[in-house]
Amino acid sequence: MWRAAAMSWVDIMLHRRYVSSVMGQLATSQSFEMQPMKRGEICGVPEEYRTRLQALQTRIRVYQPFLAELKSASSGRYPDEDSLEESLPKLEQAVERWMSHIRLPSKKIRVLETRLFESRFLIQCLGNIPDHSFVLETFSNASRYRPFIGVGRAENLEGLSRDSRVMMQMYPFPVKRKSSDEPDTVFVGLFAAEHAAQLERNLRASGVRFARIPSSLRGSPEQAMIALRGDIQVMEKHVGALQSEIAWHSEKDRIAMWVNQMQYWLWLVEVMRSAVCDAHFVRICGWVPDRNLTALEAALQQSNSPYLLQTSPPQDHGEPPV
Repeated sequence: MWRAAAMSWVDIMLHRRYVSSVMGQLATSQSFEMQPMKRGEICGVPEEYRTRLQALQTRIRVYQPFLAELKSASSGRYPDEDSLEESLPKLEQAVERWMSHIRLPSKKIRVLETRLFESRFLIQCLGNIPDHSFVLETFSNASRYRPFIGVGRAENLEGLSRDSRVMMQMYPFPVKRKSSDEPDTVFVGLFAAEHAAQLERNLRASGVRFARIPSSLRGSPEQAMIALRGDIQVMEKHVGALQSEIAWHSEKDRIAMWVNQMQYWLWLVEVMRSAVCDAHFVRICGWVPDRNLTALEAALQQSNSPYLLQTSPPQDHGEPPV
């Protein structure tokens, strides 16, 4: 049977000058699981800084997939020397520099990934059509029509096959699908160009997957699949080269370190919003699992900063979080 972890309420009193280094140590040890008290003004930290940090986080999130391979643990450190006021402009400049280097290659990767997805889908469709059913030049030469191919359930395609704005042929999958919800039919044909947008919306609304047939494809379905597989290999190599370029810039710009700093400052600002301050001291309170109390005190000792630590039973402070 699952049981909630035993919790204690912790009060930590620090001198202002040591807050940054102590918080860095606590963040590294992951021993302090702060649960916010009453929200108020950020203790000693302008609200503007929090807004700027959140804006940076939003911008970086767009490029998060390109950070997955970085060794952030070995590349990062916490800003225990600079104050937030000193660190934030450096952080913003570093992120902007990195983004200026990777913006174009990341855009190219997204375009290539879309083309890769479409090419694999075309192979899936063509692989379920008898090889000598048609040649693709038939569609590329129809200037007044938009060629398309897709997969769906036969019952969802019957209405489309009777539409006067559409010329299409349906091919049942050679291997019957196990689930009644899975597609069982490939369809290929032409939309009247002036009605293409509306017909495509209708297909999407009915849950039918489809793609336009590129004018570059030639020959039988089998010949087209061979050409598509060759295109896929070329595109995958190109994506790999672009990913290497991004990784090189990321290491050169030390972006993992800056992202670590950003995450640290965001964490610290959130904690400080719940802290109580005066001219010289900062009091930070929160719940800590009992199993982490030893690690918490060890982290405070390793910070080499003076502190006061007091624990009290949870019943003195209401219900602990579950």
